[in-house]
Amino acid sequence: EIITYTTIGILLLLVFSSFMPIVPSGLISSATVLTYWWYTGYSEINILVVISLVLLGLLVEITDFASGIIAGKLGGSSNTAVILGTILGFILIFVIGPIGFVLGISLVVFIHSLYIKEDELKKASKKSLYTVICVLASNIVQFIMLLVLAVTFS
Repeated sequence: EIITYTTIGILLLLVFSSFMPIVPSGLISSATVLTYWWYTGYSEINILVVISLVLLGLLVEITDFASGIIAGKLGGSSNTAVILGTILGFILIFVIGPIGFVLGISLVVFIHSLYIKEDELKKASKKSLYTVICVLASNIVQFIMLLVLAVTFS
């Protein structure tokens, strides 16, 4: 049926949107599953599968939201630097694309560490690099979770 193929297509597109920072892929995936379930009269998919897929979509969104803060903490950066970096990264998305998000976080963490915390250059670079690696790793985790969601649905 066309609705099934459309739903699968949307879910597969959302898998690849996991690398785009401003797309709420997890929320849209959960909404897509719920919409399909509603459209089919709550009969096509078992309720436990629906609940599992919706929870997985929400977990993707939580991962996306928390990844910057967790990355900053693991790298030794302050919450302030990571939050400001996320804001700058969000702005830079509209200027230079998705790479702007990573660039914004790394620059703010680096500058904050170097000038505010008065860390040495090597330590500031390490914090910045660690934050970037963790944010990129988060995108890979989101990609895998959304792929599992799409494959499980199909």
